[in-house]
Amino acid sequence: MMISVCIPVYNTEKYLKRCLESVVSQDFDSFEIIIVSDNSQGRDQNNWPCSKIVKKFKKQTKIPIKYLENSTNLGTLEVSRTLTYEAKGDYIFFLDSDDFLPPHALKTVYNAAKKNDADIVHGKISCGKIIDGQFIIDEKQKLSALYKGILKNHDIFTKTFITNEDSAIMCTKLIRTELLLKAFEQIPFTFCTMSYDYLIFFFVALNAQTFVGIDDCIYCYETSDGITSVKTIKTVEECKKICTVSSVFVIIKTWIDENPGVLTQKEIETLKEASLRHLYSNYTHLEYHCAPGIKEEAMNLLEEYWGKSLVNLVKNSLNQTKKE
Repeated sequence: MMISVCIPVYNTEKYLKRCLESVVSQDFDSFEIIIVSDNSQGRDQNNWPCSKIVKKFKKQTKIPIKYLENSTNLGTLEVSRTLTYEAKGDYIFFLDSDDFLPPHALKTVYNAAKKNDADIVHGKISCGKIIDGQFIIDEKQKLSALYKGILKNHDIFTKTFITNEDSAIMCTKLIRTELLLKAFEQIPFTFCTMSYDYLIFFFVALNAQTFVGIDDCIYCYETSDGITSVKTIKTVEECKKICTVSSVFVIIKTWIDENPGVLTQKEIETLKEASLRHLYSNYTHLEYHCAPGIKEEAMNLLEEYWGKSLVNLVKNSLNQTKKE
């Protein structure tokens, strides 16, 4: 088995059929599909749950499909761990269940991996909207940086986390399975739904030997609806999920403290700056998009997850910017 296509599902059932159809129609024949429902309660247009949608697809294709359900919601980080542990392929391709693949995606990334003996292949993402059944690309929309060319060893980490010439997003990459298994050895069980791919790819990049960035579209993202859409935050549980990004940087800091000398002081300072940017994003998200009735509790949660001193640092910085 060459590739394991790994699909997490959480209340995205109305898109799952489109996602699966894009995978089973690939012009590549050595892959499996693994799906994990993270206690998803969604339904598709026929009012079918995830399990029924997948069961129907199993009957329609000879491609191996494995389906698992979490009895409780564990968060996307832990779903990614389960998907990785279940994978039998040499490489893993993560695919969000509300997105889909162009027809040649798997063949394109696999050929690039074999040609260059690459641990990681990163391709382009196309953003757009479905209009009258056709995916219309919006050329102005860009979701992530892409370094085009070959990188070796620590340059992979540097270009991603220090100079930001490539992104840590996981869903536009083919990644060698053994690297992901090594990454999860470094990551303790954590409930995390935000920026989880930043954490996983942090450890992948540290251990990778060869990266290839290609100028081919391998992923389609519909911009009309999805995780980046700004919506009113109505519940405290939603606030907690947003704040879980803090766990990413707690784990990274712990690893840095336990492994002195691996990263330079300049690299460590750059990662600290990245953590503050994520905190800034959390703060502004909760400040401007929370329902009025839960805003105070949301800000208390932010201080609980990030620490009061860091939150005050960001708050004071924003207030100073407003005065200027």
